[in-house]
Amino acid sequence: MLAKPNDTTHSNSNFKRIIEIYLFVNPIGSKCYTSEKEVLSFVEGLEQKVHFRFIPFHNFQTVTKYMQFHNLPEKNLAFRNQICTSTYQASLAYKAALMQGKKKGRAYLMQLQSELIEDNSLFSENLLIQVAEKVNLDVEMFIEDKNSDFAKASYEEDQRIAREMQIESNPSMVVFDNQNDDYGLLVEDCISVDLLKKLCNPKSSLKENHKKMFIQTEHTPLQKKNLRVL
Repeated sequence: MLAKPNDTTHSNSNFKRIIEIYLFVNPIGSKCYTSEKEVLSFVEGLEQKVHFRFIPFHNFQTVTKYMQFHNLPEKNLAFRNQICTSTYQASLAYKAALMQGKKKGRAYLMQLQSELIEDNSLFSENLLIQVAEKVNLDVEMFIEDKNSDFAKASYEEDQRIAREMQIESNPSMVVFDNQNDDYGLLVEDCISVDLLKKLCNPKSSLKENHKKMFIQTEHTPLQKKNLRVL
């Protein structure tokens, strides 16, 4: 099993429960955009404390799946390189936006995805700047930060976290709670408010909720292969 980053040990059984959610996303992906909205809807309707992060991640496999989803020729090297470059530049832009605050960073990410997915805008450097203007970032600072070594190092750190958490595809979500620091759940693809409510039911720990999901008799669309212990 994998301990979460900045792992701590709790000896007091009466401490308040805290949920931690790590959502690994493609910053230009439509399925990831949907998953982000599901996570935000869950967090907004929750009374217990939640820490959550949207983390950009991509590799050869995620690019291949993106091409398959959009019916692009997988063996076309020019297309593949273009997608890799766009994903990387979008990730750096998101990291730069985060430097002006977590809320502004999330607003930037989701506005960019909205432009690409809902408005069918073409990806470009100009679009990245236009989105920064729309979400009221300091644009001059944004451009400087996007091109900085710090943004690149921050992105590489995200890839390290993804490897540590055994992330292979996106969207992928890792959930922890502080009732068992060594127990984390990895959810691939099937990310929804309903699933999060079941996993994070405050009456039981994450570990207990996970067990309950697969001993209940009613049908659930979530398969065991989509939900596994780290």
